[in-house]
Amino acid sequence: MPQPRRSTSTTTKRTNSRTNSGTSRSRTTRNTRSNGARNQNTVPTQINTEDISQLEAGRTLLVQMLQEAHGAEAFAGTTLQAHIAMTPEGPYRKILERHLVETKDQAQRLQQRLEELGAHQSLLSQGFGVASTAVGTAIALTKGPIDAIRGKAGEEKLLKNAKDELTTEAQEIATYDGVEAVARAIGDVKTAELAVSIREEEQKTFDLLRDQIPHLAFAMTRALAAGDSSYDPSSTAAAQAVRGLASEAGREVRELGNEARSEAKSAGRKARGEAKQAGNKAASTGKAAGKRFERAAQGPKASELAIKNYDNLSAAEITSKISGLTPTQLDKVESYERRNEARSTVLDRIDSAKSNA
Repeated sequence: MPQPRRSTSTTTKRTNSRTNSGTSRSRTTRNTRSNGARNQNTVPTQINTEDISQLEAGRTLLVQMLQEAHGAEAFAGTTLQAHIAMTPEGPYRKILERHLVETKDQAQRLQQRLEELGAHQSLLSQGFGVASTAVGTAIALTKGPIDAIRGKAGEEKLLKNAKDELTTEAQEIATYDGVEAVARAIGDVKTAELAVSIREEEQKTFDLLRDQIPHLAFAMTRALAAGDSSYDPSSTAAAQAVRGLASEAGREVRELGNEARSEAKSAGRKARGEAKQAGNKAASTGKAAGKRFERAAQGPKASELAIKNYDNLSAAEITSKISGLTPTQLDKVESYERRNEARSTVLDRIDSAKSNA
């Protein structure tokens, strides 16, 4: 006997119910995981801090874990710089740039806490920290060029980088979970609170990066499957840095050119002044003839000068009024002075005002 078919609407409702239930469980799982580190704070696990040997051993462990965290931040910072260089402008790069600043700050806070715990006095702790930082930096410097060439398209590179960054963030979150637990076990509240603060920052970055994964994956799919690439190498941080260097170089060249022209102009004024002095010494008649010639030459009149009653003022009175003139006004006063009295005190004061303009 044929079985009656189930209603399509009933089947759809049951399917949606299962889907919603799965989504709800997934969200619950994520929330439980994100709150796991906070929940562990309620577990009363502490060693006998009155036992000096236990306390010192616990502090040594804590210092080592802080050194590991410091090395991890050094690794993360170098990796972020490499990834930022190959990332175009957009939300993903903003996350990386923000977290790079945050990572540097975290490293400084860890270093400060290590110094407060006396880690700088322990050669063993110092050696451990240097090794962690050096190894982390070396790995990142080696890894950066590899990240730049892996993948068939720029979009694929970005997705792989983001997945690596998520792995790094997860490891750092676990590191600070451990630091907090050890700090609380020996009663070090300050270090525990530092670990909680940094872990919250890492968790925020983890969540932001995870939100970018679908977008990066979709962009990769469009590029590789549909041939529609959105990756623009010219907008990467590396390309922008190169353009910035070129712009800076151009600016420096222009500045050098301006300096050369200024020096040439100064040398010309000096040469003219020396020539004038030589002419003055040669013969007073030559000076008088030169004045008559200059008066006849085209140039500004006394009424056009910014200094009123110019011809009736002494050299001291004129020099006292020069500092407030614009470069154009200075040029007119200089031209008029050279064509008439050519007083060295006035001309020198004009040259000084032009140099300071």
